[in-house]
Amino acid sequence: NMTFQLSERQIQQTIIEYLGKSGWLAFRINAGLLTVGREKQRMVRLLPAGFPDILAFKKGMPALAVEVKRPGKKPTFAQERMAEDLRAHGVATVVATCIEDVSRYVKIV
Repeated sequence: NMTFQLSERQIQQTIIEYLGKSGWLAFRINAGLLTVGREKQRMVRLLPAGFPDILAFKKGMPALAVEVKRPGKKPTFAQERMAEDLRAHGVATVVATCIEDVSRYVKIV
């Protein structure tokens, strides 16, 4: 019995769309290193490793950082540390494998 699983990117997209429909301004965030250039390639550092996949904002609410994982997967040590740092600075953090994980937060606040 094969069950269809969404990719992490597809889960991210559904969460971003859900947040948008819920009145949040949501962005997909890229972290780590990126190679750019054709002939002369160079590495460009994006946000630090462990930075959450989605940042969302809504007037009068704490900023929301969402780490998206496929079901059964857990955040890395760097992702857990970053979430701690963000929470210490007033950012709400959620680890989400589906829209429901985010909708619970959106309904609470």
